[in-house]
Amino acid sequence: MRDDAAFRLDWLCEFGGDSASEIAESVVEKSRRNFLKSVVQLTVSVRATKIAAAMQQLTFFGTSP
Repeated sequence: MRDDAAFRLDWLCEFGGDSASEIAESVVEKSRRNFLKSVVQLTVSVRATKIAAAMQQLTFFGTSP
């Protein structure tokens, strides 16, 4: 399915004129933003997991944070 979309996007850019290149730029920008959002969400999740593990270790050793 992605190959189909890539083909249509290439076709639009080649034969569709300025509006097609604007569509292509919009698609690329949206994909980039979605990727960056995913990276941030993953980073936050990893940090939260590390904090939870550290707090669990402190509790295990009888110290409260």
